This record gives sequence, C-alpha cells and structure tokens, in this order.
Amino acid sequence: MLRGSFRPQAEMPRWSVDIIRHRTEHLGTVVAANEQAAIETAIATFEIEPARRNRVTVTKISDRDDNAG
Repeated sequence: MLRGSFRPQAEMPRWSVDIIRHRTEHLGTVVAANEQAAIETAIATFEIEPARRNRVTVTKISDRDDNAG
C-alpha cells in the first residue's frame, strides 16, 4: 500500500492558438512545454505559411499541474 500522495509525472500545459488577420482568428489548441515550443508546434500543426508566422499568438489556457494537490 502506498502512503502519502502519489503524484504522476507533470503533464505539459495546453496553449490556445490564434492568428492575427483582419480580425483575430482562433485556430485551435496545442500542447507544449513553453511559449516558444507552442508557437513552433502551432506553425507545424496548422501549416502556417512563412509570410504569416509572425502573426501567430499563443496563450496558456491550462497548466495541468496547478490543480494537483
């Protein structure tokens, strides 16, 4: 029997991905360790063309480890 709290390995946070066009357009979500990795993942996942890559923004929407008690 295990004593104390069992804490599984921390999962990476989720990031909301938007692109700025005439208006901001939500593309979806990605999972990545940090902001830069999230942007790189979004560019690959949503196949953002090179001319528009500087218009991708990400916002952290959850850090699954925050709720672990």
